[in-house]
Amino acid sequence: MLGGLALAENQDFDSCKQAILKYYRLDATTYKKRFREALKGAEESYKMFKTHIHDYLLYYIDARSTDSLDGMTDDAVCEQLLSVMSDEVRQFVVSKQVKTADERCEFADLFSEMNAAASATAEANHKPMLGGGGQAVPGVAEGQPRNNNGLPVGGSGRGLQ
Repeated sequence: MLGGLALAENQDFDSCKQAILKYYRLDATTYKKRFREALKGAEESYKMFKTHIHDYLLYYIDARSTDSLDGMTDDAVCEQLLSVMSDEVRQFVVSKQVKTADERCEFADLFSEMNAAASATAEANHKPMLGGGGQAVPGVAEGQPRNNNGLPVGGSGRGLQ
């Protein structure tokens, strides 16, 4: 890990420290998890614990490359949006690899609209069977359960009643 440093950097404590920290640096998800799940140790003062979680948060922000209040705000909103989405919507949005809250909302709304259209189409395809001229088919009771083809199901197995 220090082999990649120039001789002058190898003799500089701060350069060596930064190289070691960079080598062991974790990803943003890990730092966020450690921040959220951190517990104060029995031998740890609250001030020490605060420093501990503060460092996790700073590492998380650095790993996310968030360099402004707007970026941090958008990041927090993105996280909250994902937490309230259904599994199907979340999977769809995450699959699009979008980064901003606005983009996540656009794809979540798109998924919802596509789902609503598909449901309306499916519902329209399962209306009672009608004969010519809009009349109900004789022998098929109104409200009788139907299969995917619109044919009656259940009963005595003797066909239409």
